[in-house]
Amino acid sequence: MKWQSARLANVWPIVRLLVCSGLLFAAGCSWFGPTKTALRGVTVIAQNGANNASATALDFVYVYDATSAAVLPRTGPDWFAHRAALLSSLGPKVEAVSVQLPPNQSSAPVPLPARYKKALVVYCYVNFVAPAGQGVADLTQYKRVVITLGPQTVTYDGTQ
Repeated sequence: MKWQSARLANVWPIVRLLVCSGLLFAAGCSWFGPTKTALRGVTVIAQNGANNASATALDFVYVYDATSAAVLPRTGPDWFAHRAALLSSLGPKVEAVSVQLPPNQSSAPVPLPARYKKALVVYCYVNFVAPAGQGVADLTQYKRVVITLGPQTVTYDGTQ
């Protein structure tokens, strides 16, 4: 009996080590925190006749928690229709940077909010007339992106 108790006493630290290691492994990347955005620069170019020759509003939405990202709209028209209510209800969990550009113009680099490096995701909503330009764009993985507004479409070209 004493022999078994001594043997279990020697095994117990190893069992604890394995259990702790397993828990750390299961935690995975969450141990280091969620992935943050790589985005460091945005430029917008509006071609001649962009958005059916109308000025185009763009909102860059920086989201700081996953729950808020899940409730944001999937299209530009939905975002702009509910923008004020969403910004009010989500408070500091999101930040929006707005840009408006007439055709045949380009923006200087779009200003980034003070805490942009902490954003989990960055979405671009475009208030576009043509349906092809109305979907939300996820800019999170881009380091630098150039957004080109055409007459009927929006394109995103960037480095990752």
